[in-house]
Amino acid sequence: MISSTEEAILILKKWQSSSRELRMVFGSNHALMTSYGKVQSVDDPSSIWCIGEEMGAEIRFDLAAAGSVAFIDSGGVPEGLEFLSGIIDESISMVWADGTRLNLVAEKPSNQ
Repeated sequence: MISSTEEAILILKKWQSSSRELRMVFGSNHALMTSYGKVQSVDDPSSIWCIGEEMGAEIRFDLAAAGSVAFIDSGGVPEGLEFLSGIIDESISMVWADGTRLNLVAEKPSNQ
């Protein structure tokens, strides 16, 4: 599990340098959106930028303001969610005080 914003930034930079495609799942109490994209900028923790494959598909978020940040890999999937170990390679989940959630998921290749 990630214990700090700094550790999350290291993972985001790793994904950025490898051009890793991510599933980006944004949710609030009233909406849910899923897109695919890559990390574009990690220069400022208060303005992380991910850009999608489609024109206009992007998300900017304030990692520094997240109330909680968690890292999950295929070996650390929580009990009851074991089915995700076949899908998730690595994932960062963030939650803000107002209940807004963002999951960035690096999925396993479909041939595994």
